[in-house]
Amino acid sequence: VKERTYTAVRQFIDRAEGDLGSSSCLQLLGVDIHSEAGRNEARRRNLFDTVCYDCVLKVSRLLKEALSNHEGPGRPS
Repeated sequence: VKERTYTAVRQFIDRAEGDLGSSSCLQLLGVDIHSEAGRNEARRRNLFDTVCYDCVLKVSRLLKEALSNHEGPGRPS
């Protein structure tokens, strides 16, 4: 079960990175949101409401799809 979980998570991350181009906020936003200056720049450029919003929407759709296709305990294979 553990190995199947790791495989499923890796596949999910690979799919998300393929759709988004990266799973790194720094690469997606172009600013380092780990620093106060970076967060301020992201706010100034409205990145949280544009880029982050779009990324969360895409990833949530991918997750919904992945979960609906998942064969977990109690589900027929």
